[in-house]
Amino acid sequence: MSDAQLPRFDPTDPAFRADPYPTYRRYRAADPVHLGVPPIPTMPRCHYVFRHADVAALLRDPRLGRARLRAGAGRPDASTVIRKVARQMLLFTDPPRHERMRALMESAFSPELHARARLRAEALAPVLLEMALAEESPDLVSGFAVPLPVLVMSDVLGIPEEDRPLVKRWSTDIVAITDLRSSGAALARASRATEEVADYLSQLIRDRRRAPRECVLSRLITSRVDGEALTDDEILANAILFLAAGHETTVGLISEGLLALLEHPDEAARLADDLSLATKAVEELLRYTSPVQITFRVAHEALEVRDHAIAPGDAVALVLASANRDPDEFALPESLQLTRATRRHLSFGLGAHHCLGSTVARVEAKAAFTAAAPLLAGMSHDPAAVTRSGNFVFRALDTLPVRMR
Repeated sequence: MSDAQLPRFDPTDPAFRADPYPTYRRYRAADPVHLGVPPIPTMPRCHYVFRHADVAALLRDPRLGRARLRAGAGRPDASTVIRKVARQMLLFTDPPRHERMRALMESAFSPELHARARLRAEALAPVLLEMALAEESPDLVSGFAVPLPVLVMSDVLGIPEEDRPLVKRWSTDIVAITDLRSSGAALARASRATEEVADYLSQLIRDRRRAPRECVLSRLITSRVDGEALTDDEILANAILFLAAGHETTVGLISEGLLALLEHPDEAARLADDLSLATKAVEELLRYTSPVQITFRVAHEALEVRDHAIAPGDAVALVLASANRDPDEFALPESLQLTRATRRHLSFGLGAHHCLGSTVARVEAKAAFTAAAPLLAGMSHDPAAVTRSGNFVFRALDTLPVRMR
C-alpha cells in the first residue's frame, strides 16, 4: 500500500486507542515515516516513526530535543503552575542543562535506595495481592497494580506514610497533562493537583533540609557534581515527575502485564512453574505491552529519515509500541514469549532521555508478577468487563475484575 492510499495517522481516533497494534502494523509496513495528524492543533507538523531501527536511532539523535515539548505547551487552557513546573523537569530539558541535571539526579538514586525499593516491593506485593483477592469483587488494578508503585515510590522518595493516600490522586490527575487532547476539566484537575503537590513537596523539601533522611528527596537536596547542586525548583519539579510519570508507567506495566498473562495461560503457567523467569518476563511484558506507547521530540535542524524530510521545528513522534513489535527486530513479535532472550525493546527509551526510574519500575513489576504468577491459574476474567484508560501516551487498564475459581 502506498502513502497516498493510507489515511493520515491520527493517534486521537477512539478506534485506534482501543487497539492500536493493527494500525501500527499497517503503517510500519507501508509508510514507516509518516506525516500524520498532529496530536494538538497548535503543533504545525508531526512525523510519526514506526520501525525499531529508525526509532532507536532517533532516540539518540542530538538533532532532536524535548525542551519545546513542555507539559501544557500549545494548550492555552493549561495553567501557569503546570508550565512553571514543567520548565524545571529533566524530561523537558536539552543539553547542556539536561546533562547537568541528569548527573545530579542519577547520583541521588544510590544502590542502597534501589535495594530498598526491591525489598519493599517484594514485601508488599504478596500482601496487597492477598488483600485484593479477598475483596467481594476483586479488581487487580485498584487493589494491586495501583497501590504497589504508589507505596514503593512514596517510600523511596521519603513521603511520610500517613500522606501516601494523597499520592495516587495527585498522580492520576497530573498525568492527564500528557494526553494532549485532555478536556478542559481534566486540565483543571491537573492544575489543582500540581498546585497541591507543589505546596506539599515544598514544605517537605524544607523539612528534609533541616532533617535529612535516607531517601531520594534528601539525596536530591544534598547531591553535588563538580560543586553544582539542583535548585529547589528543580528538586520540586522532578519529585513531581517521579510521583506522576513514574507511578503511571508502572501501573500500566503491571496492569497490562497481568491481563496479558491471563490471556496467555500457557506463558503464565511457565512463569508459575519457574519463578526464576521473572526477570525475563518483565522485559518481555515491557516489550509486549509498551506502557509508554509514544514519545515526542522537536527537530532542531533539518534531517531525513528513509528519504522523508523533516524540517526544523517539526514534531517527531517516536512510536515505541510499534518499534517493540517490529518483525525486523523480534521474531514472532505479536506473540508473548516469556523466555525471549533479547532486551532490545525501547520501552524505557535510549540515549539522553533513557528513563531514570527504570530500575525501580523493574523491581516493582518483578515483585508483582512473582507474587501473581502462582495464583493466575485459579483466576478468570471477563474481557468485556476490563476497562482501559483513554490516554494514548500511557497505556494502562482502569479496571481488571477477576474471579477466583
